[in-house]
Amino acid sequence: MTIGLSIILLSLHQLIDGFRRGIPVKNGSYAYTRNPIYFSAIIFIIPALILIMGPILLIPVPFLTYSLFKLLTGKKERIFEEKFVDEYIEYWKNVNSLIPRFNRRSYNNSIFL
Repeated sequence: MTIGLSIILLSLHQLIDGFRRGIPVKNGSYAYTRNPIYFSAIIFIIPALILIMGPILLIPVPFLTYSLFKLLTGKKERIFEEKFVDEYIEYWKNVNSLIPRFNRRSYNNSIFL
């Protein structure tokens, strides 16, 4: 749970910095997953729920969480794709939406942080 909370805080800092500059972020934790805050929340919340409510939640919670994730990220993905076209599509091809790819080098492109 501590790892999840740490990644959330780091990713929020990177996101706020990019927002202030008016450009999307794709370095740091965003070089490994397009949605590090959601990923971190999932690895923070699911263990906490299982500890509090019991192992019965092992089956429904991951499926419900992933469904909610897809619903929340769909609009953001479309907006970035329309605004940054080729650059975002290249980023989209190289960086997973949720599960981080640690075997890839940090993704760098001048349009993104």
